[in-house]
Amino acid sequence: MRSSRVALWRRATTPESEIGANFETIISGFPGPALIFGAAGIIHSNASAKRLVSALAQDHAKELRLLAASIIASAQPAIGQTLIPAGIGGAERVVYHFTGLPARQSGATTSTNANLQDNMAVIFARDVSVEQAMRLALVQSRDLYRDLARCSSDFSWQTDENGVFSFVSAKGALGYSAKALNGKSSIELIDLGEGLPTAMPFVTREPIDEIPLTLTGADGERRYCVISALPNFSRDGEWRGARGVCKDITESHLRQRALDRLRRREDQIRAVVDATNRTLDPDVAYADAAQIIAHASDVAQTTILSVTPDGQITLLGEYCATGPDRATPLPDPVAAKLRALSANSNASEIMTIGGQTHLLTPTSHGGRVNGAIWAIRPEQPTMPEMDSDTPLWEAVAANIGIAIAHTNQLALLESQSRTDELTGLLNRRAFMGDLSKRLAHQARTGRTGVLLYIDLDNFKTVNDTFGHDAGDRVLCDVAGLLTSGSRIGDLCARLGGDEFALWLEDASAQGATAKAEHLLGNLGQINAAAGIEEESTLPRLGLSIGIAVADPANQEAQAELLNRADSAMYQAKRGGKNRFEFAHFGDITDSCDKE
Repeated sequence: MRSSRVALWRRATTPESEIGANFETIISGFPGPALIFGAAGIIHSNASAKRLVSALAQDHAKELRLLAASIIASAQPAIGQTLIPAGIGGAERVVYHFTGLPARQSGATTSTNANLQDNMAVIFARDVSVEQAMRLALVQSRDLYRDLARCSSDFSWQTDENGVFSFVSAKGALGYSAKALNGKSSIELIDLGEGLPTAMPFVTREPIDEIPLTLTGADGERRYCVISALPNFSRDGEWRGARGVCKDITESHLRQRALDRLRRREDQIRAVVDATNRTLDPDVAYADAAQIIAHASDVAQTTILSVTPDGQITLLGEYCATGPDRATPLPDPVAAKLRALSANSNASEIMTIGGQTHLLTPTSHGGRVNGAIWAIRPEQPTMPEMDSDTPLWEAVAANIGIAIAHTNQLALLESQSRTDELTGLLNRRAFMGDLSKRLAHQARTGRTGVLLYIDLDNFKTVNDTFGHDAGDRVLCDVAGLLTSGSRIGDLCARLGGDEFALWLEDASAQGATAKAEHLLGNLGQINAAAGIEEESTLPRLGLSIGIAVADPANQEAQAELLNRADSAMYQAKRGGKNRFEFAHFGDITDSCDKE
């Protein structure tokens, strides 16, 4: 038995005349390799089987030997396969697929008791190397595209002509399992809260490449996705639905939105800071800042206020969406709340007044509240949900606080540069500058005004007798007398020493006379405060007043008006002091006549 098995791969010595002619003809005409095996080995092979014969001779193609032995022993057809490595009868590796048929040698009986030595196996081989390579390539290609689809998307899908999912990749999507999505209408996933999408990829009839689409997850939350899709057509061109891939970009989308909000907030804060820095005019600066805050926060009105330690509130800038003439005046409750704010207040105070929500955000500098940003939301009883955790008015409160402190400091410096340090009245430079503006306004309106040039009589005796401190108190008392009863537009200045000036806006000679008489009639209190009870003790203090009426019709220069009033004042002194004189137009006394 062993000797028969060994002989399978050796060429048999049986004469070819004993082989059935039909089998020889068949294998000779077969286009591929074909061999006839007997119990002793290969009986016959065609030219195409040369490589198989060579492989068998080198103890390869063992599967072919076993297949032939099986067919001879069982007299039953069989199939098999073998691999011949490269270099064995050829340069390339080759895979053969075998189909084996049982046969009998010529003259042998077909009884069941026939000698196995008479049995043959006719084996036809087919080179399937290309087919296997193609099959392997297809498998690899399928795996490649499957892996790429998994990497490039969260799930793949297919819908039918009704937009119902007919396939969803195994891992599911949006919190749904694949089983839950299969058979589900795709329209149920689309979030319509932001309006209809620009395209409907689940029922598309045109290719769609990476369009954004907002879907609703299994938890009801909004999910931001990117979808690519292709229409699905039958061979007859009938539309059958769509298929595509979807990627969930919610996390990156929300991160990008947060970054965008942060950048937008930084731009808004920078715009507010720039608005308060780009001009020296505080009215323009704060109005611009209020407008930026209002637009960015979608409020009806924004007002920037300052508050002094004694509770004096000043409107610095305002913006009203419906126009400046429709701005809401500062309500008493809001003003009271602003005055009551402490230095550690840093959040908006919310008040509902008349159906409007008032939001008051304090500003501070140096540990003291110096103002507030006051915003109004109409018919909004509670604080609205904001895109950012911090509303813009709170985000810029510190910057506005610095700007208000800077404005207050500039105002203080300007006030100090314009006012007399002792009396608080305008100094000469400020008075001359403001008087020039008043005269220009007067020329445009055609209204008259009056200039009073005033000298304090016998003031030197107070300094010599009681000292300079007493003299300073007298000067301050005179300043208080001059400003008593003053009106908007009037100017009051200390020109130097014991000389003062008054400008009465929109006044006549009669008004100037009444003012002069009021001043002269109230000097008793100043004398009493200075310790001058009677003329016998010290010369009583008095006022020598020169009055010049400014009439635009005269087209008089400012210097000429001042000289007229000064000359009238000296006339009053020469006339006995503590009196007033009018200077008529053109009446200017030469300086050599003055005392």
